[in-house]
Amino acid sequence: MQKPMIILEPIYVYPKKCIKVTFPMQIPYKELVKTLLDRKWSYQYNCLYVPFSKRHIQNIFNTFKGILWIENRLYKSSRSINKRQAPPAQQVKHYQSVINLEETLLRKRYSINTIKTYKYCFRDFIYFYNNTDPKQITEHEIKQFIYHLIKYKQIARSTQNQYINAIKFYYEQVLNRPTKSIDLARPKPKQRLPQVFTEQEIEQLLQTIKNIKHQCILLCIYSGGLRISELINLRISDILSNQNCIFIRDAKGQKDRYTLLSQKLLLLLRKYYLIYKPQYWLFEGASRGPYSRTSVQKIFKRALKAANIHKPATIHTLRHSFATHLLERGVNLRYIQNLLGHTSSKTTEIYTHISSKKLVAITSPLDFLVI
Repeated sequence: MQKPMIILEPIYVYPKKCIKVTFPMQIPYKELVKTLLDRKWSYQYNCLYVPFSKRHIQNIFNTFKGILWIENRLYKSSRSINKRQAPPAQQVKHYQSVINLEETLLRKRYSINTIKTYKYCFRDFIYFYNNTDPKQITEHEIKQFIYHLIKYKQIARSTQNQYINAIKFYYEQVLNRPTKSIDLARPKPKQRLPQVFTEQEIEQLLQTIKNIKHQCILLCIYSGGLRISELINLRISDILSNQNCIFIRDAKGQKDRYTLLSQKLLLLLRKYYLIYKPQYWLFEGASRGPYSRTSVQKIFKRALKAANIHKPATIHTLRHSFATHLLERGVNLRYIQNLLGHTSSKTTEIYTHISSKKLVAITSPLDFLVI
């Protein structure tokens, strides 16, 4: 079976040179295409196109990495989307097993990102034993492969877990072998605490933003503890002003939940709506599709720089700060767990180790000594 491919070709759309993007019309790929930066449809040429620039080419590569192969006709040369030296499909002798893995993941409704990761890891694994049918690879050989990754490729703990998850999924879910039929030791996780902002830093950060749309975007994330994927998938109908809450649909783990709707945010959203008039998505891009993840990250980075905050923070730091500030104000940990959409309370308990106000209330034993 031929692997689906995306084709990039130069095209002239007045008044400038652009990139024509030809892609498979299956639903998973169409949904990914909707996330491309500055995409437009040409009725003259009956095709989708994006501006011709290194930034937009890189965006296409990053979007389809590990999912499709690319035929790059922009410079009269072909190039694989996956830059991490993943073996091309035609070089993998038992590539049908990768297709079987993908089909099973799609049937079980795994996310696009999970499918992309599992496919890359599993393709890398079976290429390591390219002359052996994956059904015949032993548990000892799987462990030798993991050992090779750790010793020679020096992969991170999280990457090791991704390889283990992909391999176990194939043997247990695709080949229907007994659960836990493969005993692979998991790496001991590092106990790292997430970075958080103080309330003063949040105020400082938000005060630097003058664009009302950008204000609403960051306020939504902080005031409701949203993930970036949850924010860009918000619909206008998800803002339940009568119930003072925001409805989060199909979040991580395919779970729906409700979270807080700040009254300050609601007033700002009403002003934003009158100015921008979104039609379906709460925050829409230039082509009326969902706002892009990259654009949200750029808004945050610009605000961080303008506020002169030098913490190693990401957009997800706002979500961590939301949970920590609620805890410091006495909100029950169980309620915070529900607002964040955590399955396990152990995930939420990490914020008890971050709260600075509780630490301030404790006196060091040194202060009781006469020295």
